[in-house]
Amino acid sequence: MRLVTGDLRSANELLEVGAFDMVVCNPPYYGLGRGQQNPKDEQAVARHELKAGLPDIVKAAAFALRTKGRLVVVYPAARGAALLAALKQRQLEPKRLQAVYPHPGAEGTLLLVEAVKGGGEELTVLPPLYVYDRPGGDYSPEVAAFYR
Repeated sequence: MRLVTGDLRSANELLEVGAFDMVVCNPPYYGLGRGQQNPKDEQAVARHELKAGLPDIVKAAAFALRTKGRLVVVYPAARGAALLAALKQRQLEPKRLQAVYPHPGAEGTLLLVEAVKGGGEELTVLPPLYVYDRPGGDYSPEVAAFYR
């Protein structure tokens, strides 16, 4: 694993093209002017697209990945269409998608997406991932296993 610190909009100055097999990303969930912005700068930048938007993030990932390299992203379900479009625009083909739900019966809130640079067009939709077994309940067996 290699961590690189810097502005991802300058990925071409920080990295060699195609230097990575995998990029894992938890990008800011909220666009400019959306949601309540945290007054602390670091948290605001982590949650809102203040310094970089989704197109910037996907562009940097595409630059950093080798051909057939994988990008793994967690992103709000409500913005899923924008994510999938941005990935395809940079030849990052979505391969696996899993919706995350707070509990059975609730609407999905997050998407887990794995894309492959230069991959063929074939998407596997995985079974739902429930965080809790019921409203106000315990972690689902799958999530409890993550913490063990």
